[in-house]
Amino acid sequence: MFSRSITALALSLVPALVAAQKESVTEVATSIANTTLQMQAVGLIPDPVPTSALNLTAALGLRFGEGSRDIATGQTVSVDQAKGTPQYSIEYPESVADELDGATFTVLFLDAGAAGVGNPALLDGLLTRHFLGNNFKLGDDGRLTNSTPAITEYASPAPAAGSGPHRYFQVVALQPSNFQAPQNLSQPGTALSTMSLASYISESNLGKIVAASFVLIEDNSAEVTASVSSTAAVQSASVQALATSVSKSLASPSGAPSASGTGTSGNGAAYVAPTKALVASAAAVAAVAFGAALI
Repeated sequence: MFSRSITALALSLVPALVAAQKESVTEVATSIANTTLQMQAVGLIPDPVPTSALNLTAALGLRFGEGSRDIATGQTVSVDQAKGTPQYSIEYPESVADELDGATFTVLFLDAGAAGVGNPALLDGLLTRHFLGNNFKLGDDGRLTNSTPAITEYASPAPAAGSGPHRYFQVVALQPSNFQAPQNLSQPGTALSTMSLASYISESNLGKIVAASFVLIEDNSAEVTASVSSTAAVQSASVQALATSVSKSLASPSGAPSASGTGTSGNGAAYVAPTKALVASAAAVAAVAFGAALI
């Protein structure tokens, strides 16, 4: 099965990161399953990333700066490394090309604070917005670039010393024809601030999140004063179990189960969540693998 590779350049138009790669449904499904379980285990799903907003059909790759290496989901990144402009690549199989080819996307880079420690802004259900760009389109050369200036240009992470490893997550969402940016987030040059992802999705009519990832960034120049949960990789058996369900969804996107929840895709195809038992079991195993309970 052939897949399309697209690269999202958050701030500037530079040469594509890599040539188009071929990925099978199984490979993409495994990546999506791993991302889903890791985001659940570190407390990103279902809050602050609502399950209802997810329809992961692509694997999201991240690099900081041209020529840098790919960053795996959940990888720890230094503050200095994250100063490079984020660049994204997404892999998806031919079976979902009708949904993603020619689509318009919104890209966000948000800080959810440190698991077990938290960002004070989260007391109000808010996230720190480090990047927000609308009107990303796939070009003939395989790049995804925004045809309009970013609403919030990339502001590199600077977590407070001693606050633990912050969870900086990235989402790529479909931007339907009836999308309309909220008034307070509609003008280019809007400074770094806080926002609610759920409210933004609702107020703007933003479509489903089709790709997601996260990295951990910490300023460890001061001693952490609260416990921070482990970030060990999720167990392979859990990934494989969920990947089987995701594979069915990707192979038959018009009606098969999706790991990302019930909803409709950008082209109107219906998706049904996998059995609650499967997701609950996989998430429970992942939580154990990550150590202490997350908040």
